[in-house]
Amino acid sequence: METESMNAELQRDKRLNVRVCYQDPVLIHSISPPPVARYRYALADDISEGGMRMTSTEMFPVDSRLLLEIETDQAQPPIRVIGCVMWVAQAGYQDRWLSGVKFIEASDADHVRLQALVSIRSAIRSQ
Repeated sequence: METESMNAELQRDKRLNVRVCYQDPVLIHSISPPPVARYRYALADDISEGGMRMTSTEMFPVDSRLLLEIETDQAQPPIRVIGCVMWVAQAGYQDRWLSGVKFIEASDADHVRLQALVSIRSAIRSQ
């Protein structure tokens, strides 16, 4: 687990976007081969325009492609993005996994909504 922690630290150093606290459920569907037919929930820890860190009871391998549905505070459909798992680490001695996911694809509308979500959370954090 020591190597995974070091890898996670290295990934944090490579961030291009400011991350903000976002501790809400995210609906996940694995789209990497072999695709899995069921959806799972994870808990987002933080989010940026470029990705998110999340905690899950399921381990998603590095390079897995995931369809993520991110709930917003507004009464709108979730923001849908495709992400790629960049790093994975076990959360302490629990049966939970931390994952860093890079957003690689989103519609223009979902990208604008994601920018707005991060901006709103950033403004709340700075108050």
